[in-house]
Amino acid sequence: MRNGVTLTVRYAASDAYSLRWRTGMTDDAAELCIDTAPTHPHLTTAPNHLHYADGAVVADPVTRIDASPEANVSALLVALASDPLLGAPA
Repeated sequence: MRNGVTLTVRYAASDAYSLRWRTGMTDDAAELCIDTAPTHPHLTTAPNHLHYADGAVVADPVTRIDASPEANVSALLVALASDPLLGAPA
């Protein structure tokens, strides 16, 4: 993306994915991820969830487990163009 984001998309199935991105090219660049590993069942969007760069894991604000891969990637691209950190705490 033109805002310095590098996105890696991995889909094993339409409901099994890992969407990882890095903001910037410096040593202090943030790395974030949305994935569907069933490790956070307490979140309202489980199994999908967002990993912030600081290690916090929160409900996924962008993708939907029942959406197509194309719809999820498109929604993420729109969100990242607006806010590459997806509202990460400062």
